[in-house]
Amino acid sequence: MSRERVQRIIKELGVRAEMDGIGTLNEEERDVLVPYWARGIIGNGGFKYFFEGTYDLADVARRFRQLKLESVAAASDAVLAAVFPAGPPAGAKQREEALSRADWSQFELEEDAVFDLTWEALESAIAAYVLQHPRVGRPKGLPPT
Repeated sequence: MSRERVQRIIKELGVRAEMDGIGTLNEEERDVLVPYWARGIIGNGGFKYFFEGTYDLADVARRFRQLKLESVAAASDAVLAAVFPAGPPAGAKQREEALSRADWSQFELEEDAVFDLTWEALESAIAAYVLQHPRVGRPKGLPPT
């Protein structure tokens, strides 16, 4: 699969998610788009910046694993365990308190794992995944062609 085709798939999924909500994408499509978005967010400002948004890092790690990107998934898991040692908090106030206590400077190695994931490598992983999951790019409920 060409890099241009992969980029077109990502763009189309991103547009659908922005317009209609990410919940309108099927699981396989989210396996493609969520890691792509997370790589951009973490790459721009690290894990602290990531936590300023609403994404779930455990879900991101799981989806990196779906793309066979274990080192990035493991880095995400390590940050999550360090920031929330007792598990994700139940409420927004507890989440904010835990985030304010976090020592963000301790995650240099984990951030390096994300930074080391080039866009080309991520797109290659996405291409391999898409070839194995024909529902990517298909609206919910429609069978693959």
